[in-house]
Amino acid sequence: RYRFKNYLAFLADTVRDAGIVNTPLLINVHGTDQGRGETFPIGISQLYDAFTLKDVIIGTDVYFGNFDMTTATHLYTLNRFMQSVDGDWPLATLEFNASSGNNDDHLPMQIDASALPLKTRLQLAQGTKIINDYLFTGGFNRLLAVPVADGNSRIGIHGHRHGFGSLLSPEGKPNYTLPAMAQVGSIIKNTDCLLAPMQSVTAPISVGFIPDDYMTEYHYPHSQTAARFVTDQENNRAILPWNNILINLLSAKYNYDAWDLQKDLPAHDDRHVLVVPTGQAMPAIVQKRLLEYVHKGGQLLLQGELPVSDLTGQPDTTLINGLGLRPLQLKKESVTYFPTITHHAFADGLPEVRIHQFQSFEPTKSDSIVFWRELESNTAVGALFNVGPGRVAFLGSEGRFDPAFYQLLLNQFEVAPQLTLTPAAPFVLAFITQSDEGTLLHLLNTLDVPATFSMHDSHGQPLFGRHPITIGAKQGLMLAMNITIADWRLVYATAEIVNLNHQEISFAIKSTDDVIALTAHVVLMASDDFWVEKQATATILHLRHTGIFTLHQEGDLTIGSFSR
Repeated sequence: RYRFKNYLAFLADTVRDAGIVNTPLLINVHGTDQGRGETFPIGISQLYDAFTLKDVIIGTDVYFGNFDMTTATHLYTLNRFMQSVDGDWPLATLEFNASSGNNDDHLPMQIDASALPLKTRLQLAQGTKIINDYLFTGGFNRLLAVPVADGNSRIGIHGHRHGFGSLLSPEGKPNYTLPAMAQVGSIIKNTDCLLAPMQSVTAPISVGFIPDDYMTEYHYPHSQTAARFVTDQENNRAILPWNNILINLLSAKYNYDAWDLQKDLPAHDDRHVLVVPTGQAMPAIVQKRLLEYVHKGGQLLLQGELPVSDLTGQPDTTLINGLGLRPLQLKKESVTYFPTITHHAFADGLPEVRIHQFQSFEPTKSDSIVFWRELESNTAVGALFNVGPGRVAFLGSEGRFDPAFYQLLLNQFEVAPQLTLTPAAPFVLAFITQSDEGTLLHLLNTLDVPATFSMHDSHGQPLFGRHPITIGAKQGLMLAMNITIADWRLVYATAEIVNLNHQEISFAIKSTDDVIALTAHVVLMASDDFWVEKQATATILHLRHTGIFTLHQEGDLTIGSFSR
């Protein structure tokens, strides 16, 4: 970290000395692997000290394939970890994989055409302000001036054409993925005045990020102890939590932020929950900070294994001693052993769950509520208890994909989902961004089937006037609420805004159930394209057709019509 920071500072000084000033410098963080993000924070860890450099934007370099619950969770989480260590610049993706396949001219991967638009929409939902699609267009590798006997003799290793399945081929031929990306690109361009100031709004939940947990890119190769340590870190810092609890949180509409636990902890709020994945090793300073956090009234949710050492391998049970947890068994599945947990207390009635591994323990707090038990031994695997004024839950297993369970658990902390969809749509992700101009609700359908539902906020209040929302298979929507921008005053719309300026606002009407609610005092010209419902607080337009519907202002008169 020290060398990387000094080297980057040297490069920055060199650029400035050359006369390039008042221009931000850009640095990529690498780390996605095989279309997944669990290893990405290694790159954050490597550049951890460099985040303090001035006038430098450190952005992500991400390569995901298709868009599903797993890749969405990974992209969302690595963005949150980036934000937790870099508070001075907007979230940026400097190399955002726009490829439909591999990096040569052979068999492509045939990624879904919907993948890049959905990943782009997720970036917008998290407040990303810089997105650089790579590669937007392919190119050609020139011949070397002096040929070499490498079978290629070109400046690149991939031969004459450098394609990367880009949106445009080296010859300029559109890829099959271009139309869908052009569509979302047009929406971004035509609504930039609305999108630019938007900031992500999260639930009162933070995921703890421990950068030192990711210093595993090098370890002594001949040490079995080191190998076991790295495996434990890999499993408990990302593989198990990212693919279970974090997916569950997003599915249940608890959109978390992240906190760098090697810096200051979040405020000790009894309505905020800090979620920390735990392995057998945890930095001593983090153990102390978490215990202090709880003793000051913080709410803590731990999941994984009970930490019994620091990162140097020295015994350290500061945290579990302070929480009153005594480790029992740590057991993993095998070809002859199939561990199972059962539900109790507030989760009573939920079916037993076959799991991969478990950490059983003995809670010593008299008020402990055991909600998970290992089937054969009946020992505690999950419990909820108080520590001073604080509240703690420890989950000694990865559990299963069951958003309803996590909602029951978080109810014990009195934390509600940001949004509720009825009927439940666990595979539709829902995010909120806000600015002084209003609110955008971002919906992303990760499945290839459409969904229809009504929505309520975290207080149980209906949204969109109780009108249903329909989202197509593998589609995204950005729905506006209480927008005041240019000359428009929009209460809500169940259709997406695709263009916005002072005179006009256009919507993509995909269903005749779509509605547009304007302020009550609006003066509308009658039209056969819609019928009007007058309410005390809104004038609601019910559309009779599908297509692009545009509202146009002429003085005090608003005129609505479909594009023909």
